[in-house]
Amino acid sequence: MRRLLWLVLFLALSALQALAQDAGDSRQVQIYLAVEIADKPAGAVAVPGEKVATVRGKAVRISGITSRDLAGKSLLVTVTPPQEFEPDGPEPESKCGDDDAPAKATTMFTREKPSVLSAEVGRDGNFEVLFTPKVTGTHEVEAADAENAYSGTAEFDVTELEAEEQCEAIPQDEIEEEAAGLTEVICEATDALLERVGDLPPSPAKDELAQRLKELADDGKEAVPCGEAPQWAVGYRHLEKLRKEVPAIRPAIAPATRQIKEWLRGARQARAEGRRAIAQITQGNVVCDQLDVIINGLKFVDFYLGLIIEPENFLGDWAKENIPTKLVGMIPAVKQNTVLKESIELGWKGVTTYEPKLEGGRIKISPQGFERLLAHQKMATAISTFLANRVFEALCQTFQGPIEGTMSAEFSAPSGIWWQYSIGITGQLILRYPKDAKGDVIALTGEFVGNAKSIKSWDNAVPVLFPGLAQGTVFRTLRIEPFVLDDFPAIYEKNLGVSKNQVAPDFNPVKSIIDQGGLITQYVMTPAFFRVPVRAELREKTLRLELQPAAVDFDDLRVKVVHIMLPVLSLWPEVIDYALPYKGAHFIMTRAMNDGPVTFDVERAGLTMKISKAFTRKKNTQGTTGAYTLTVDACNPGC
Repeated sequence: MRRLLWLVLFLALSALQALAQDAGDSRQVQIYLAVEIADKPAGAVAVPGEKVATVRGKAVRISGITSRDLAGKSLLVTVTPPQEFEPDGPEPESKCGDDDAPAKATTMFTREKPSVLSAEVGRDGNFEVLFTPKVTGTHEVEAADAENAYSGTAEFDVTELEAEEQCEAIPQDEIEEEAAGLTEVICEATDALLERVGDLPPSPAKDELAQRLKELADDGKEAVPCGEAPQWAVGYRHLEKLRKEVPAIRPAIAPATRQIKEWLRGARQARAEGRRAIAQITQGNVVCDQLDVIINGLKFVDFYLGLIIEPENFLGDWAKENIPTKLVGMIPAVKQNTVLKESIELGWKGVTTYEPKLEGGRIKISPQGFERLLAHQKMATAISTFLANRVFEALCQTFQGPIEGTMSAEFSAPSGIWWQYSIGITGQLILRYPKDAKGDVIALTGEFVGNAKSIKSWDNAVPVLFPGLAQGTVFRTLRIEPFVLDDFPAIYEKNLGVSKNQVAPDFNPVKSIIDQGGLITQYVMTPAFFRVPVRAELREKTLRLELQPAAVDFDDLRVKVVHIMLPVLSLWPEVIDYALPYKGAHFIMTRAMNDGPVTFDVERAGLTMKISKAFTRKKNTQGTTGAYTLTVDACNPGC
């Protein structure tokens, strides 16, 4: 527990009210008000006294606390937009701080009327209401009860979203640094794969694979030299130069800035975790496991090459959409001149880093070196396909299929339940064994791999476990949950907005990682990943499976809980924060499987084999109740 000195609150409401009555004072008792962005990131706390800034059309949450005497009653919350405007005043300065930024056109000012909202007071004195601003400027907020005995005020600012986006600079140095780092990771991964192939048993297929990987490594170092940024990185320097020197075309540049910043976030993560992923490539195992790691290593290289190619596609699309004549047309006619037009055309060519040509009335862009980089990625894809079809399938067989699991837990003390949570996991079981394996018992190796799909939790820890700390009013509770797959809903959906004559590609990055990037990339780039190795034995009619210690798990995930409380008769709010831990996938599956090896019946139909089973279990200990489920379906050659 700690006190935040910046949270200055009014004197205890009941004490102030009594004092005002005893002294015959006509002062109103204050209502504490806080304004925050309605969809702010989890865990962000609005600082009382600090004016919140939002954008037009984006809702704010107006909340507060008042006397419990008003519980069940409604407060009137009045939001007053700016009411004054000087049409003949000086031209507004650039939001970006540039003297040469274009002035806004003078428009007729329409006075927006104040909005009066109703907010019901809860039994603890809390209340809140949402408001969506329609105009820019400083908005004043006032809350009062029907008798006007209690009141409080606050303010918040509203700006235009476009103005904020247009001010964002393109982080050229970071882009070049991360792009160069990705090329280095690709080189290291390719070299690791070459070493890994050397460990395979001698065969013509192995020799052909080694030769193709050698060609991939050599071609890659020519297409994208190790540790160097690709040629397209220079294009973003030209784009930033245009943004600075020609403020009138900033609206056209803002989307490209947003796009490259989104890419940069993914590139940082890919680069930071890349070497940890390469360690997965270099670990030793039996032949079928080695081949599987090589296949996933190639998919890893393929995915990283795709990351490097993406920004060049961004620039190409931008150049086609924003040809020089369109950009020049965005400049006021009185400011257009020959020098400015030539500067825009020169900068446009620099942005693309291509030699653009006009063919058939349309712009055709032929990027220098881009075709080679794209061909390099296609080569990596072709090699991984070759390996899967020619080498792995010639030597190995697999059981593979989907899994789903859940865990729900409840923790209690003598005075009541203090914590409940549930976790859902999703993934697949992969088992491998040599195709020529013979005998009554065939050994298999493999793993359960996947992600936590959902996490939900509730707790009442402070009142139950530490009742002495719970005397007062909880003004705000924040629960900061870890990221899981359900936080990316588009992972289950296809993108819309593609013309009916076009095949709809799925650009969702998380889904692309899982479907195309392979397990190593999934481990690097997706949230709450787990990989639990298993050993199994296949007999004529049964398959016995046993979990091994987890190689990667999400058992380090925590939910952070923050309570902002107003203690009884205290001058200061208090902040109580704590973290509660979750169990990982290994624990969930172990409990579901009754803490030991499990046996599946093998269903045979011709050359196909299938295993399927649903596990359910409840386990009670002193103060703890757990319920576990796990469904497993796996087939040979695959479900």
